Amino acid sequence: NEGILDLSDRTPVDGKVRSYLTGEWVDAAIGNRRPVATMMSNDKESLPQYGINRAGVVYEASVEGVMNRCMSIIEDYDDLERIGSTRSCRTYYTYFAREFDAIYSHFGQSTFAVPFLKNVDNINGIEGIGSVAFYRSSDKKAPHNAYTSGERLKKAIEKLGYSTEYNEFYPGQHYIFSNSAVDLTTMGETMDCTEIQLPFPHNSSRLEYNESTGTYDYYEYGSVHVDAGNDNKVLTFKNVLI
Repeated sequence: NEGILDLSDRTPVDGKVRSYLTGEWVDAAIGNRRPVATMMSNDKESLPQYGINRAGVVYEASVEGVMNRCMSIIEDYDDLERIGSTRSCRTYYTYFAREFDAIYSHFGQSTFAVPFLKNVDNINGIEGIGSVAFYRSSDKKAPHNAYTSGERLKKAIEKLGYSTEYNEFYPGQHYIFSNSAVDLTTMGETMDCTEIQLPFPHNSSRLEYNESTGTYDYYEYGSVHVDAGNDNKVLTFKNVLI
């Protein structure tokens, strides 16, 4: 275990703890509460996205046909005025959300997903809580104009009676993080990877390594992807799991 971060110690250091999502230092009030996992459309008609750059973890997975969607797991969402656009649930996303003990935010669901939503605390845009948690913007056409915000999410969580504290059985160590630079060449077979083509014909998404930042920049539809709610900053990743 040498060099591995211990995320089980939740004693604040200068008011901060290690994030379960990233292993980085975050305010204790943020790091010790459950995150929200928000379904996001990445259809071309829905772009740009808002709030995705604040996510500690982003899933991109196929839906039906050639479409795919993102699920953004966000722990620091309080000041976000616009998150989305938010789209509907599929069965496997409920499992992804539960892996992090997250509260799952979505706008509707497929028929197959209905019974699985009983197994996860969720905020549904087409049920009674919808008008509390979500709103429709005037700059997009339906179904690409449903958004939420940090304030709306907090009100919905309170109204639904969901706990903001992690389940006592949640282990926290979803990922294993290093507390120092690791020489990957000593850990078996490795290779340089400057570009990752993702298997999604719908948006031709890919990741390109940025030497100046040491991270992977995300591209789709032939352009670098930006978060309109975060000064159009490029969506980047330190770690990629496929």
